[in-house]
Amino acid sequence: MDISIEEWELMSFFEVEPKKLDKDVIWFYNFNEYKISNGDFELIFSIEPCSADVFILLKRNETISYQLHARYIQDIRLIKDKRGEMLEIIINSRDRILLKINPDIVILQQADNSP
Repeated sequence: MDISIEEWELMSFFEVEPKKLDKDVIWFYNFNEYKISNGDFELIFSIEPCSADVFILLKRNETISYQLHARYIQDIRLIKDKRGEMLEIIINSRDRILLKINPDIVILQQADNSP
């Protein structure tokens, strides 16, 4: 399952170049880590596009506030609307994460277990 977000979109969103596990492997087949800080908060967003794996770690003063490891996600999209720019991580047809980093880091998790 291919995710639709492109490397340039993530670099634009996080405003940093990813740290790559293997410098000789292209983005789609590599493990890519985007790391940003905002005040006391540090966010690490890692993605391995070819296997649709995502890892999110949010720390405040070195204490973990939120952690997610999602495997075989459906998609990641960049959303731009009146609220600003957000990443939408679609875990499956019922669950998604919205990630916003400006002006503050915000993670919104939506889960639907209805029949």
